[in-house]
Amino acid sequence: MHILYNYFIGYDNILYNNKAELLTIDNKGEIVLNMQTIKHIIVYFLVFIIIIGLTSTFTAKEFIGQAREIGLNGEEMLKMQVALNDANLSKEQDKLENNSQKEQDIIIENPNDDKLDDADREIFQKGDSNEKIKEYQEILFKLEYLKANPDGKFGPMTEEAIINFQAEENIEKTGKLDIETQKALEKSEELLDQDEEEEEEQEEEQENEEQEEQQEEQQESPDSTNQDTNIEHIVKANETLSQISEKYSVPLRNIYQANNLSEASTINIGQKIIIPKN
Repeated sequence: MHILYNYFIGYDNILYNNKAELLTIDNKGEIVLNMQTIKHIIVYFLVFIIIIGLTSTFTAKEFIGQAREIGLNGEEMLKMQVALNDANLSKEQDKLENNSQKEQDIIIENPNDDKLDDADREIFQKGDSNEKIKEYQEILFKLEYLKANPDGKFGPMTEEAIINFQAEENIEKTGKLDIETQKALEKSEELLDQDEEEEEEQEEEQENEEQEEQQEEQQESPDSTNQDTNIEHIVKANETLSQISEKYSVPLRNIYQANNLSEASTINIGQKIIIPKN
């Protein structure tokens, strides 16, 4: 390798020092190619290619030797690449799981923000004034124990309402908004809301049933073609066709035609008379 390199450098020096030219003038005065210079150039080029080829070969052998030193073949190197990719995916999954766990922790820390622990509750009595008192007054008002509008002030009417509520719930009648009374009021409010929702659902179901019944009656009507234009009248005692005509503001002759009657016809109590609207 070093011999070729020196040889290559030697030719380079020859070309440079002699200032070789491709064209020369011969003895006859004609311009001709300098064959000696061309030969040097060809050798120069071949030596250059050989050096590049040998350098690439030695580099490849060195890389292969390193792979052999660690004992990896093609399949094992592929497995290593897959393992590295799996490791990267695993890291991403761990990050996602950690973020998800943090979100769950935040939710678990405050599962019921509206619910107070017993240690955080404050007992209220007559003379106190607080927004929390107003919330419980609103519950008492909904339950119809308190007659006055909630204002957050614990007065005699609030005390009386609490005593009545405690008596109804079999709680000691202290007249105070103690912890047991607060919990009972919150529970009663939940039950009241549930009852109201159930009543609304029942009303909706009842309305739907009535609408369905009306639709069925219209579909099952024997005179469905005339149900929008005619009505039926049940003859009462001492009632005449003239009176029926005046009652519905329908000409008497129209009633005769709708019921196949004449002036000489008689009607009976309970008889159905068709009253044409048009």
